[in-house]
Amino acid sequence: MGMFSCVNKQSAIIARGLAGAALLFSALSNAEMVIIDVRTPQEFASSHVDGALNIPYENIIQGAADHGIKRDDEVVLYCRSGRRAGVALNALKVAGFEQLINTETEAGTRFYLQGKTATRF
Repeated sequence: MGMFSCVNKQSAIIARGLAGAALLFSALSNAEMVIIDVRTPQEFASSHVDGALNIPYENIIQGAADHGIKRDDEVVLYCRSGRRAGVALNALKVAGFEQLINTETEAGTRFYLQGKTATRF
């Protein structure tokens, strides 16, 4: 009886671990990647990463809400030098966003996205 209760306890621990992992995977797979160009609309119009949203850094919190960006989404931010993206990142962090990345520039964002697509299965 002792051996079976030990096996059952181990099975229960493994099952809980697997359930937790499945829950984490589910949460991560429901999160989306959102690319935000925090430059001015004029800068955005001249050039931007395909699929990027334009939310000037001064309006990042309201803009994120307007676009339905969730706090668990992966948010990739960029501007011309990284300074405005850094300001936006700090504001989003204070607002409770969890997955924030400052790729600094348009070129940095393209490089980051190449790595992301290369590792997806």
